[in-house]
Amino acid sequence: MRASLSEHRVILDQIDYYNGRTVEAEGVITETDIRRDKAKYTIQAEFISLSEGGIRQSRLPINGDILISLNKYPQYDYGDRVRVSGKAGSAR
Repeated sequence: MRASLSEHRVILDQIDYYNGRTVEAEGVITETDIRRDKAKYTIQAEFISLSEGGIRQSRLPINGDILISLNKYPQYDYGDRVRVSGKAGSAR
């Protein structure tokens, strides 16, 4: 019983539902981690756009956090609204 209660369920309005797909997400930066040569940002996702054949098909409300790593500059700040695109769930 305990295992089933703590099991993570992937549902349509969660960002991890789209792992492995190329998406464009919009949200707000909630954490910044500036390092010597790069920066890591946590984005609280609010919307996701799906594309098919290079054409944007839909814009859906979404929940979840996205962690991205970028070059150190330009820098972004806590509270900045951003739009990012790439393959969800992939790591480089």
